[in-house]
Amino acid sequence: MIRCILLTAASVALRLVDAEKLGVGQILPLSQSQLATLIWCLKWGLPLWAIRDFNSILNRWAENRWLWTNDKDNWNWKSEVAVVTGGSAGIGACVAKSLVAHGIKVAVLDVSPLSESFTESEKQSIRYYKCDITSRDDIRRAADATRSDLGHPSILINNAGIAGAADYGCTKAALLAFHEALTQELKHRYKCPQIKTSIVHPNWTKSAITSHPALQAGLKRAGVSLLEAEDVAEAMVNQIIAAKGGQLILGPAIASKLRAFPLWVQELIRDSQANMVTGGGSTS
Repeated sequence: MIRCILLTAASVALRLVDAEKLGVGQILPLSQSQLATLIWCLKWGLPLWAIRDFNSILNRWAENRWLWTNDKDNWNWKSEVAVVTGGSAGIGACVAKSLVAHGIKVAVLDVSPLSESFTESEKQSIRYYKCDITSRDDIRRAADATRSDLGHPSILINNAGIAGAADYGCTKAALLAFHEALTQELKHRYKCPQIKTSIVHPNWTKSAITSHPALQAGLKRAGVSLLEAEDVAEAMVNQIIAAKGGQLILGPAIASKLRAFPLWVQELIRDSQANMVTGGGSTS
């Protein structure tokens, strides 16, 4: 693809150079200055475009554990078992419902029972286990029950979370470090690059957290458009069905580059987010 783009770019540039030699009026209705500007843009713009595409290819290759192919065809979704924490409501429930639609059996681990959004048909493929994921005993009991009822899980979706700003932010950062470390361990320590790991960074999403009046007020003042839980879930499940790994940023692409900004810019952004979250008051 890139070679074709470069060849096409070269042929266009040569054509324009010929146009400049032969006389602009004979080929393109451009003045000499306009033609010179166009040639300059092609000379620098097209190589940068090709570099960007090449960078995207390398990124996808790296996300696929330096493998050119994936094992998507080896997955039999009707025999797979997925564990979804916090899957009773919100984004987790949407993920569970979407997985069931692909024929995957789902174990939902949550402190609350399944919400009324689940149909009786969907519940046939779902098992609910009351589980506080901060409790080792609860996790052990839920794991044993899942293996007994459904079989050994092959998909794990860590979705459960809680509402405080500091602890929520800390766990987000910790999950990124965990994702990167787990990826390296699976690839190098356990020699299993076929096991894909993904982390999802959604922008503000309609959920129990964003339903808080103070937070809603702050988001409204900032003109923030909330993502639908179904859209976030769809992106997550599509990543699984495609047998891909990597990071999904569901929001402004620049968000992942903020750490490269000067500290004063980072702090201004944090201040704006904090003021939006608290709404000038408290969310407690």
